[in-house]
Amino acid sequence: MRGRRRQAELIDDVAVRLAPLETGDADEMLRSLRLFPVLAGYRGAPGADLRAVADVLQRLAAMAAAHSEIREVDANPVLAHPDGAVILDLRVRIAPAVRRPWAPSVQESTC
Repeated sequence: MRGRRRQAELIDDVAVRLAPLETGDADEMLRSLRLFPVLAGYRGAPGADLRAVADVLQRLAAMAAAHSEIREVDANPVLAHPDGAVILDLRVRIAPAVRRPWAPSVQESTC
């Protein structure tokens, strides 16, 4: 999978945003790609399920926003086809969690 990641970077066709994604950010990310016409269905070829791809992006962003220890998420490649989308390779870079003064630690929990 690393070869595919390098290919996307080689052709400089990547989209990056900070989490959380606002309404429309995922669609904007997809439309910003030079290969978007291929995703949309170029020359009569079936297009990818763009809603499914946007859903994957929004869920990843929500996960990153919900966990302060997540510093970076790299989903590459995402296989998009007419019936959905799936992440084939996912890299998550984490760091120590930022302690929020209002959030109890695991040791302080009463559960």
